[in-house]
Amino acid sequence: MSELKTSLNQPDYTQEIAERGLNNFHADISGGYRRVGFKDMPESRARRDSNIRMGKSMDEYWKDVDAACEQTGIDLERVKTVQEQMRSGKGNRENLLKELNQMLVPVYVRLREQGYTQWDLWS
Repeated sequence: MSELKTSLNQPDYTQEIAERGLNNFHADISGGYRRVGFKDMPESRARRDSNIRMGKSMDEYWKDVDAACEQTGIDLERVKTVQEQMRSGKGNRENLLKELNQMLVPVYVRLREQGYTQWDLWS
C-alpha cells in the first residue's frame, strides 16, 4: 500500500484517506471517547510514535488536535452528535463512521502536515 497523501493541495486526499479510514482518530477529537473516558489514563507510547508525539503529554497533543479542528473549520457540533450516536447505538454505525471520517479528514491532514505520523493519529 502506498503512503497516505498528506497535502491539502492534492485533490484526491479526501477520498483516499476517507476510504482507507482513520482508525480511532475520532476518539481524540473533542467529545471522543478517549477525551471523555480516558482523560486520567496513564500514557503509554508505541515505538512507532514520532518524535513530535513522543515529546508531548496527552493534553498537549489534544491542544494540537483542537487547534487543527479550529484551523480547518470543521463542524464540531456535528462531529460530537455523530460520536454520541455511535456510542449510544443510534443509527447505522458503518454510515456514521463514514460520515465522521469524511468530516475529520481535513484535521487529520493538517496534523500530518505538522509532522504527526499515521501511527501517532491512529493509536
